[in-house]
Amino acid sequence: ALRTSADPVRRRVAAETLGRIGDRAALAPLRALLDDPDRDLRAVAAEALVALGDVPASDPAWLALWVEQGAWEICRSIGAQAPEAVVAELTGVLQDTRAYRRSQAISLLLDLPTEAALGARLLASRDALPELRARAVTGLRSDPASLARLVELLPDLPGVRVDLAQYFSGL
Repeated sequence: ALRTSADPVRRRVAAETLGRIGDRAALAPLRALLDDPDRDLRAVAAEALVALGDVPASDPAWLALWVEQGAWEICRSIGAQAPEAVVAELTGVLQDTRAYRRSQAISLLLDLPTEAALGARLLASRDALPELRARAVTGLRSDPASLARLVELLPDLPGVRVDLAQYFSGL
């Protein structure tokens, strides 16, 4: 049923069941499903692989799943290889209504390379909650590369860059 059924629900249930059974002989068939055109089946296969201890953690295609599950360490691992993909996903999380998820996203953004994460870090500095704004601003302030890049982005008007660089360093 896993590979041959035309019924997508039946295929998803089969993949989920393989994950619950816990037999590592199911790893190969489940891995094959990671390329299936059915997005829901791919997600179920990924969850089943996780249940079997085979996490496709290095694949940025699964970021949405890891973020939704709150698997922040997996996201951090992917961010080491594909920071732009992680930043794109976390930028959406910054709009989440749950402060805990925004907090986790800010923490992860502060761990990513400045060039990839600067825009999202600035977005985080405008969070509705003062404590999350403070964390984002503190992260910007403590990262010399962020400050240098912000200064570069400022207009080249007499004294503007110097004044704002001093302001940022005093935050």
